[in-house]
Order: sequence, then C-alpha cells, then structure tokens
Amino acid sequence: MAEPLLLVNGVSKAFARPRRVQALRQVSLHVDAGDFVSIVGPSGCGKSTLFNIVAGILAPSAGDVALQGQADPDERRLRSGYMFQKDLLFPWRNVLDNAALGLEVAGVCSRREARERARGLLPRFGLEGFEAHHPAELSGGMRQRVALLRTLLLGRPLLLLDEPFASLDALTRRELQAWLRATWRSGSEAALLVTHDVREAVYLSDRVYVMSPRPGEIVAEVAVSRTGDAGLDALALARCEEQILAALHVEAAAP
Repeated sequence: MAEPLLLVNGVSKAFARPRRVQALRQVSLHVDAGDFVSIVGPSGCGKSTLFNIVAGILAPSAGDVALQGQADPDERRLRSGYMFQKDLLFPWRNVLDNAALGLEVAGVCSRREARERARGLLPRFGLEGFEAHHPAELSGGMRQRVALLRTLLLGRPLLLLDEPFASLDALTRRELQAWLRATWRSGSEAALLVTHDVREAVYLSDRVYVMSPRPGEIVAEVAVSRTGDAGLDALALARCEEQILAALHVEAAAP
C-alpha cells in the first residue's frame, strides 16, 4: 500500500504566552495523492494552527508530520502551496504579474518565463482578456482565481486552502467551488481545505475530518461517496452533512 502524501501523527500544540493554551491534542490524519480532504470545526479549534504546522511554519509540541516522507519543516514548506483567506494581491501589479509573483519570488525561473507560464493558464482560470487589469478592477471571485493561479503555478504537491471563499457572497462562492473542483489538479497532487461551511466541505471533498472545540481533536472522519463522474446526489449530500453536523453537535436544518 502506498504511503500517504501527507501523514499527521499524534500532533499536539500548546502556546505558553501570554498564558498557556492547548490548541491541538493528538491530531492524526492523512491525505493520499489525488485526494481532496477538508477539515471542519468550530472557530478557535486550531484548524489554522494545524495548517501552519503542516506547512512547516510552526513546530508541534508533540507528534510528527511528514509530507512526501519529509519531516523536515523546510522540506515541507517547499512542498506546500498555501492559499490564505485573503487574496494578498499587490495592487500595483496587474493580473499577469500577480499570478507570476510566486514563481519569481521562489526563484524557479526568470520573470519572463514566469509570466509566460501564467499566461498559458489564464483561459483555464477564466482570466483570459484580463491580463492587464489591476486588482481594484476585478470582482472578489476573480481576485481569488488569480490568487489560486499564483499558488498552483508553484507546482507544489500539497495545496493548502485556508477558507479561500469565506469573504465571498453565496452565489460567487458556489460558482468558485465548482470551478475549484474542476481545476485544483492543474498544479497539485492533493488538496487540504479548512472551512466552517459543512456543505462546501462535502461538495469539494473525498473525505472530511471533523474537529472538536479547543483543544482541537479529530472526532470524526466522513467519507464522501461519489458516482463515476465525481457527482454527488442530493440524498448522499444530505447524509454526509448530517454525519458532520452530528459530530459537531449541531442540529441539521429541516429541508
């Protein structure tokens, strides 16, 4: 059996200042190549802390993390593409230059080559014709597309998505969820999403981990069964949502 692309084993994290806070306790999970996995949990349960540990930004107090078999934090950083809640686009750079920025900063290639790589993917990301536009001229959804393109261009094996659609309106969010499911494999081998939106997690994911309130622990793992074309019927969607809400101790809304 192949090793998981990401393996998190018994990870705990405590912060000592200004007072001791146990953020995570004995968290274990895995992400296989080709998987889209989500983590759902209440605010303050340590989801973003776990992301920062996976990405090699924070060190765990206990436990181990390996990404493609690499436990070294620097190696994990080089293997993770991290997309934050905010698009973090530079207002003085146009769409093409913002999309190419990650490659430039990483020193992967020249500025000219970075721009050409970005230009080649603009149609797939719905950005063709907007190369010269600046962030202030774009909708929130288009800004997030540029941010995701910038992240995927790095070609990192693991895509980390920290609530990338949280600030968008419901219609735009739904549109980008469908678009993300169709495009995320353009540059990554697997994806790990943090979200508060249970329906978003089920719609996008192959599996969903549920975390408890702080200190965050994994209290459930829900597999999302899909049809051959990766579809999900309404009944299956509702059943998965019910399982996650039950693990969160939230009553499901009546249909």
